[in-house]
Amino acid sequence: MFIFIPLPSTLYTATAEGSVRKDVACERCGHTYPYHMSRIATGFHKVLFSSPQGPEKALAKARANLVKALETEHDEVPCPECGWHQAAHLAFARSRMYPELKKLAGAFLFLAKLALGVILFIIALGLVVLPDHALPKVSSLLQFALIVLAIASPGLILLGLRNLLALNYRPNRP
Repeated sequence: MFIFIPLPSTLYTATAEGSVRKDVACERCGHTYPYHMSRIATGFHKVLFSSPQGPEKALAKARANLVKALETEHDEVPCPECGWHQAAHLAFARSRMYPELKKLAGAFLFLAKLALGVILFIIALGLVVLPDHALPKVSSLLQFALIVLAIASPGLILLGLRNLLALNYRPNRP
């Protein structure tokens, strides 16, 4: 018999805010220009019951997330001389576009993985339980594959659509 015993836990949350000056060399004209980038990062730390170190650990995680964000992220700031948008800035901006489509596609792909797991479990159970221990017919396996593909295809289409929409963002177009 399985008895569920809930254990109290505490989730500590902290935020850190910071800014950095980024120096950029324009890919088009070679002009070097600075810009200031600000970020707010959050850190979480979950402990059983309670801990006096919980807020400090959450703050440490928030600061680590802030340092990573300030080092790796970019703001899309064009060159003040020629107006050119840098490739690294565009790539970062495109990667952040249409997060809802990415989440919806992820949900379809998760359901496809779940369906694949259920199908494989049923096949494995049939191998163990059935007296002849034979694999299902090829036509049944193809039907299973088509079911998984039918569930996954909207997710794949949404990911492709998201990428096409993001690629359509070209501020350097004349």
